[in-house]
Amino acid sequence: MPHKVFVSYKFSDAACTRDKIMNALQGNSSYYKGEKGFVALDYADSTMKQYLGTMIFDSTVTVVVISPNVKVSKWVEWELRYSMEKHTRRDKSSGRNGVICVIQNQPDYSSPKYGTYGQNGYNENSNWAYNKYSGGKDLRKSVLPNLVIKNMKDSFSGEDYHGFLMSDESNIDRKDYCIVVAESTFLRNPNKYVDIAFKRAYDNSYTTETR
Repeated sequence: MPHKVFVSYKFSDAACTRDKIMNALQGNSSYYKGEKGFVALDYADSTMKQYLGTMIFDSTVTVVVISPNVKVSKWVEWELRYSMEKHTRRDKSSGRNGVICVIQNQPDYSSPKYGTYGQNGYNENSNWAYNKYSGGKDLRKSVLPNLVIKNMKDSFSGEDYHGFLMSDESNIDRKDYCIVVAESTFLRNPNKYVDIAFKRAYDNSYTTETR
């Protein structure tokens, strides 16, 4: 079943990942529903909210690119909140979106943008988002947007690390509302995760927090 997918991301970190997701969706039944080169700095906040809200309203799944600076994005938290709320516009209603967090692949640490952080102790299976002392298996809670953390209580339970990503097939049925998956895994089969997220959005056994 095709789904409309909105991609939430920090432009300076993840425009390239957004493009990869767009290309992957074009080859599948789901498709990208979002901005293409819209520069937020050029517009007032009220204009941006109207623009982004319209796209999210017409989508069913939100993909959040988890990049090194996503937590300082002005818009990602707002887009997440809008995605997980129900809205009515004129005579039409929109339910909450399913949410997928795609963990960006390891950045190029030779770039001055990232300084020296993460240069030591990492390998191809253990990138910037994971606890290097666990062999790259535990996702660092601190890299996720606050609203994602609030909706991942079953995974974290107050702990700072979590070792069960969606890319681990044995944990595909865990009870968190937000799905977390590595970029490379998601791009291999995006429809698989989009379908699961969509089903969770309409499953009343999943509760969400938006504040």
